[in-house]
Amino acid sequence: MLPKVLILFLTLIPIEILGQNYQKMNFNSGIWITHYSIKEGEIKNAQHFCNGDTLINDTLYFKLYEYAITGYPPIFYPDTTLDYVGAIRNNSKKQIELIRSWQNSPEIIYDFNLNIGDTIITGYGSDWGISVYDIDSVNICGTYNKRYIIFSNPSPGLSFIEGIGCTWGFIDPIPFFESSSMLECYTEMENNQCDKCDLLLRMPNMEMHHNELVIFPNPIHDQIQIYSEQAIDHVMVFSLSGLKKIEQDGDHNKSMTIQVDFVPGIYFLNVQCARGTYNKKIIVK
Repeated sequence: MLPKVLILFLTLIPIEILGQNYQKMNFNSGIWITHYSIKEGEIKNAQHFCNGDTLINDTLYFKLYEYAITGYPPIFYPDTTLDYVGAIRNNSKKQIELIRSWQNSPEIIYDFNLNIGDTIITGYGSDWGISVYDIDSVNICGTYNKRYIIFSNPSPGLSFIEGIGCTWGFIDPIPFFESSSMLECYTEMENNQCDKCDLLLRMPNMEMHHNELVIFPNPIHDQIQIYSEQAIDHVMVFSLSGLKKIEQDGDHNKSMTIQVDFVPGIYFLNVQCARGTYNKKIIVK
């Protein structure tokens, strides 16, 4: 089944390049929605956005987060996570730097110093040997951004757009021959010239801390430890086929332990709290 309408390809009108200015990424209000079809049938939808800033080695970065929903259709009990990806910024060289959460120094994930014939480097094609064969511009949120086209077949193809990133996904696109990913939508908060994205996480909830619900350990052997900033009302565990394996009251505590006696495999943990419901994928070894 094809993804829903892809605004980056179906609503953007290319124009001739007329020496336009370089467009930086808008980390103050930009939101990226990416769809992944991962091998072995798993589906992942991810929303990237920045929330706050941080000073690293006297350099200002934005704090980048990913809100992801994963599951296995057609029986879909999604695993939802909000994780800190790392510190990101536009540098002065038309490049995007990212210090991932486990790294101590920045890596260049985008370099827009490109001309026709240049090879894409820094992880987004260095193993593929792909190069730019055409350059045009597209109108995004009221401004024209250069688009560096790598190839157009299979449609809608692969390109890199200043201010947006890769059309196969904002962070670490997956090669199509192994799995597939697609940047479905880009928008900016409080910019009515942008297309409206179907957000996975609404704006008021973006202040939610990424450790609001902690499951430990995972993978598990015989028990699950659950820690929450909210009182826990109810907990259920489902198999991939939708069979309920465990149902247990939380008694409004903020922590609890669940004994597990399952065959090894993937299960979905459903935790109901006062302010919402959380779903986590757990692996039993």
